[in-house]
Amino acid sequence: KELGLERENNLVVLSSRHHYFYDEEELKKVSTLINLKKLNQVKYLDEFLFTLSRVLPENTRFLGCFTDSSPLGESLLHPIKLLKHTAIRLDLLGERKRTRKKVTEILEANGFKVTDMTEKNGVTYFCTRSKSNSVRLRA
Repeated sequence: KELGLERENNLVVLSSRHHYFYDEEELKKVSTLINLKKLNQVKYLDEFLFTLSRVLPENTRFLGCFTDSSPLGESLLHPIKLLKHTAIRLDLLGERKRTRKKVTEILEANGFKVTDMTEKNGVTYFCTRSKSNSVRLRA
């Protein structure tokens, strides 16, 4: 809502609970793709992002979120945050460790330019733009 996407045409939302299959033709006209599943819960993140970058048109917005598992300094003094941080480190929640720096690196390595990254209530939200296909090819 803050980004004004409620009136967006050609918007696709990937559910965090249900699996849907899209082919390249269906995604050719997408202007915005929102992933509701936290990146921490994506087992093969690099492959997921690489596949997205290959099928999404240039300048498509890709939005999502993750829990930053980097050391939180003073905020770890709060018992709930300390418990959650420990659970993530031990992989008790089925979540992978993701830091703001690492997520940015992975996104950019897979053909996305980060345009915004904002933390709210312990969740980091990001907005990216897909780069041209020529930039996306891996060595």
